[in-house]
Amino acid sequence: MLSKLLHCCLLLIFSGSLLADEQLVLQLKWEHQFQFAGYYAAKWQGYYKDAGLDVEIRSAVKADKILINPNDELKKGKAQFAVGALDILTGKDKGAEPVILASIFQHSPTAVFSLAQTDISSLAKLSKLRIATTGADFTQTEIKALFRSQGFDLAKINFVNQPVTIDTLINDQADAIVTYEISAKFAAQEQGITLNQLNPTELGLAFYGDSLYTSLEYARKHPDIVKKFTAASIKGWRYALEHKQEIAQRIAEQFPRYLVTYNNLYQYNLFFAQHIDPLLQYPQKPLGDVNKERWFNMNERVRALGLVHSHLNDSHFNLPEKAKEPQSFFTSRAFYLLSILVICSAVIFFLWHRQHKILTILALLAAIAAFEIQLEAIFIDEEKRAERENTAQIINAISAKLQGEVQNNLSMLTGFAAYISATPNLSEHDFNRYAEVLFRKDPLLISFSAAKDLVIKYVFPLAGNEKAIGLSYRNTADQLPMVEEVISSGQVQMGGPINLVQGGTAFIGRAPIFLPEGKLWGIISAPLNAQLLFKFSEIEQA
Repeated sequence: MLSKLLHCCLLLIFSGSLLADEQLVLQLKWEHQFQFAGYYAAKWQGYYKDAGLDVEIRSAVKADKILINPNDELKKGKAQFAVGALDILTGKDKGAEPVILASIFQHSPTAVFSLAQTDISSLAKLSKLRIATTGADFTQTEIKALFRSQGFDLAKINFVNQPVTIDTLINDQADAIVTYEISAKFAAQEQGITLNQLNPTELGLAFYGDSLYTSLEYARKHPDIVKKFTAASIKGWRYALEHKQEIAQRIAEQFPRYLVTYNNLYQYNLFFAQHIDPLLQYPQKPLGDVNKERWFNMNERVRALGLVHSHLNDSHFNLPEKAKEPQSFFTSRAFYLLSILVICSAVIFFLWHRQHKILTILALLAAIAAFEIQLEAIFIDEEKRAERENTAQIINAISAKLQGEVQNNLSMLTGFAAYISATPNLSEHDFNRYAEVLFRKDPLLISFSAAKDLVIKYVFPLAGNEKAIGLSYRNTADQLPMVEEVISSGQVQMGGPINLVQGGTAFIGRAPIFLPEGKLWGIISAPLNAQLLFKFSEIEQA
């Protein structure tokens, strides 16, 4: 007895240390640099250790210069967490099921660069050049999305598989490179070179940048670990931003680089640290802030452009509930029924043995009745459970269809806004040509209308929508608040249902149109037929 007690005590003592030694791998998306400062800080300051986690932070570049794909590492179980951006969405197309935990970079850091003598002031000029991209990275998909959103044929764009470095430009291996803005600017400063720059964000691609994510499978199995890791990482980012010089120094001293090198790694990391704040938008937004709707819009934008094919849903953002512990047999209905059977059998046997025939019969009838009542309760509970599950599946299916259709509409609207921003003096023919292509993709669309200076100037199709031409939103009291909110937020929004001037009811999506210099051009709107949308989503109006 004493030996068993001692054995239990030892198990209790050592189980704590075993639980505190949870080994995890965080797979980065590039080489070690200040881009991932928060994760290093979380490890160096002991935040992961305090949460009972032993974390290895792996570079995406091996010593032999081969790139590692974070999505592949998660799928193979070689990593539990990863950093990604648009590649999270392209990975989902290949079967990955991500859970997005924290969007550290609120804006993509990607930009296009060329030497001073190479003009890249417009996409039309860029489209005629040799463009170097890293195929394994998300930046190629991002620049493809930019070209597609402006109506360019990707088959005619000359992407070359060359290092995205200044040397590639100098050695005439490419005319332009797609890389991180901070990295390119430091390299140009280090080599004393002037670069031209084109930012996708100025042409309507407001994508998220570096985001922390895990797999849905791992999140389901270990929700507590995922929460602890995310919280410790955010805490690490806060420390790194408050101690930039210290973290930049340690990164330069402790981590090697293999693919892209700099003369002074400390100065490079310090430069990155000094220019990272606009990407984080901290403290204006909480560190790692995730706007689910913005992710939906980002996914549907690239899906509408044909660059990805799958949808996001709530499961890609919300951690699953921890699985309930299996019910003990001793608290189950089966044990209850077995107990009734044993007790009733004992009573019946006792009465029969004492030859109390009437009492025996009554006891037997009572036992049968009690058994039937319990069985009926089990059947009713099972029926209710099945009904709840079936209802939840129907609601989820309807929600996914409705959400997908709405987001698809908003993504097309964002692309249209970017097109007008790039060609603000477009003709009615240009507007109709672009609108017609999108109109054929979505049967729920009623029309497209663009309001320059908040007065509707273009409408497609014009037939049946003539009354909308010349409408000033400033004189439309029921629509003006949403228009003003769209402009002030700078984000695409969906509202309604509203009564249209040309008749009928619709949900209406609106997106602001800003010129490259930041001046407001106007807004673009796309109403969705409310009745068809409800029918499409199997919803009947009350």
